[in-house]
Amino acid sequence: MPDSNRSYTERQQRASVLVTNITDMTPAFSPMDPTLSIASFGAFVEEVGTANGAVDGATTDFDTAVNTRMMEAKAAQKLVTQIVASVKSNTAWKANFPRIKELADKIRGIKPQTKTPPPPAPEPGQPAPPVLKKRDRGDGSYAEIAANFKALAGAVSKLAGYAPQDPALSPSALATLGGRLVTNNETVATADSTLDTAQRKRFALFADEDTGLADKFQAVKNAVKGQYGQSSEQYAAVKGLRW
Repeated sequence: MPDSNRSYTERQQRASVLVTNITDMTPAFSPMDPTLSIASFGAFVEEVGTANGAVDGATTDFDTAVNTRMMEAKAAQKLVTQIVASVKSNTAWKANFPRIKELADKIRGIKPQTKTPPPPAPEPGQPAPPVLKKRDRGDGSYAEIAANFKALAGAVSKLAGYAPQDPALSPSALATLGGRLVTNNETVATADSTLDTAQRKRFALFADEDTGLADKFQAVKNAVKGQYGQSSEQYAAVKGLRW
């Protein structure tokens, strides 16, 4: 079966060429299986083309949703750094700072440092295990980022006298962005489900045994061979079409 959108499209295009070829045959192509007739097979190939288009559209929508979510999450992560600095600068908010810093670190994917236990001693006569390089283990999920950002926006809104010059840091703007982060996750989930449904439908149209395009494509070629003969010019017009 095809393994990319391009492969699916190319096979559907070759099936369209097959429809054109059998339409031009004289005497008229008349298979014994009515589902292989010019009208039936042609309509089926058009249905496959529609399914390809649906996958292409759903893929575009999914990619757009993913990119939007990523960009706004990055914007949120940038804002929390400014928020932390602002809150830290005011001693009146000293008691609020630990909670705000905790939420900000979660949004930015920063986890509390923990001591790495020493590696176990090697067995006698065996080499010591390699020292593993440290790596960033943050990378919180987008759902966690949205939840923590909403909590941060709520915490900031309770700070007495919090009135930043940058309107993007205002409590109302932060609350709006927090809502969008949640909506973005829902949009990605919906787009993913729509894409999955479109891909499954297309795959069935291509791969279902006997009724899928892969089998119908070969069946039409066999029907041409059976009607006109292996050495006929009609069969010569289709036998070179590869699946």
